[in-house]
Amino acid sequence: MQVPFMGYADVAANIVPIGAGAIAFSKIRRELWFFFTFILVAGATEIITFWMAVHHVHNLWVTQWYNLIEYSLLILLLSSWVKSERTRLLFRWSVLGFLICWI
Repeated sequence: MQVPFMGYADVAANIVPIGAGAIAFSKIRRELWFFFTFILVAGATEIITFWMAVHHVHNLWVTQWYNLIEYSLLILLLSSWVKSERTRLLFRWSVLGFLICWI
């Protein structure tokens, strides 16, 4: 199976943010750690699903797990920016609600 150019471009597009984070690794602030972790997970997911697609392996289950991890990391990122403790707790408890609905 010949892979279209966009498949390679999609995987290659993850190199820039991961490279930038790796270069500035020691300077990353706490809230940006969540974002950098999110970028790493997204990049790994892109590579895994690309490899699975090239080898004709069903990869929908990877996307389902990625959705759970993505939501959790983005909520942690957003809650680190919120000043209200009540809103921060509401954000973090929403991860549990998402997990229950996800199951």
